[in-house]
Amino acid sequence: MANRLQLLLASDFHNLGPQLQEEVYYEYYNMVHGLIVYIIKERAAAEDIIQEAFIKIIKNKPIFDNEVKLKAWLKLSHGTPPLII
Repeated sequence: MANRLQLLLASDFHNLGPQLQEEVYYEYYNMVHGLIVYIIKERAAAEDIIQEAFIKIIKNKPIFDNEVKLKAWLKLSHGTPPLII
């Protein structure tokens, strides 16, 4: 699977096809899952947090000029817009 998070830089998530949406979600999931499970210590709660955060992310994503800034925001923001980009 290619780096599908890049699609969030150029596309509205809802304009992507179902297969690409799933790939973007699972790339995000794989990026944050281990850390969230480590912090929460409960897999079911971690799953809920990941899903809720992803929904917030696709609704509130600001525009970024590169993938590094996007990934940093994804890891830290939990879907809330940053104060400074």
